[in-house]
Amino acid sequence: MKTVRLVFDYGACLTWLYDENGSLIDNAYPPELEEHPETIERLDHIENTYYDLFVNDPNVFEWRGFATEAEATKFLEFIRETVTMVKEQLAGLYDVVDDIRDKDVLD
Repeated sequence: MKTVRLVFDYGACLTWLYDENGSLIDNAYPPELEEHPETIERLDHIENTYYDLFVNDPNVFEWRGFATEAEATKFLEFIRETVTMVKEQLAGLYDVVDDIRDKDVLD
């Protein structure tokens, strides 16, 4: 079965697609999620929020993080809800691997 791996990597799509042999197919959303635009919107929001956690300008690339722990906790809840949606929507089509760790957004 193909695999979708959800993992943060600055500048890359949140989802990584692998074939049955574990070879990378693409760094993109699975085409089957096109039937679920609300899920794609949520994934886009997660990616954009993650990118905003960094200072990235010509002179500096560094972690900024959230202003409060409450914001980080709320974002982690949103991520978990979205991962659950992805797993449900892709059930039977892909193995969905959640490699997003709390430490990815907490510092």
